Amino acid sequence: PARTLGNLATNDACRAEIVREGAVPHLIELLKSGAEHEKTNALRAIGNLSTDDSYRAKIAREGAVKVLVQLVQDGTAEQKRLAAYALARLSNIHTICAEVVRSGAVPPLVALLQSGTDDQKTNAVRAIGNLATNDAHRVEITRAGAVPLLIGLTSSGNDEQKACATKALGHLDTGCCCIH
Repeated sequence: PARTLGNLATNDACRAEIVREGAVPHLIELLKSGAEHEKTNALRAIGNLSTDDSYRAKIAREGAVKVLVQLVQDGTAEQKRLAAYALARLSNIHTICAEVVRSGAVPPLVALLQSGTDDQKTNAVRAIGNLATNDAHRVEITRAGAVPLLIGLTSSGNDEQKACATKALGHLDTGCCCIH
């Protein structure tokens, strides 16, 4: 079912129906205690559902953030990619950003910047860029060692990584004495 929901969640009308029918808590339960393939499929669905602010808020309220952070840290390679993707999408809302940072996401996201696959790095740099829009989060991101890795991505990353890293560095430079 999670795989089917992940595929259906690429369509606006289907996303609305999935959320309305109460699938989010079940997907989060799969993230917590499902088999590896169920976790991966649930991650895909959560990422695809995280396109609308009201869906993002619902996903966060249901407790997804801590589980996503855990999967960024300890999941399979594909789970890390998908969890970072979901965190990047969820962190488009400032109130969720605070929860993402409180849940310990910054160190594992920075670890993906350092040693992740290309797709993991892309999703991690997106998430860090979103988190860096808040003053309090900028200090934590800087302390976690993201700045040199972001600078590196501006020259060695793919086009999307370069753009996202440049944007993240711009956010970090706004009011943060840490990188001057």
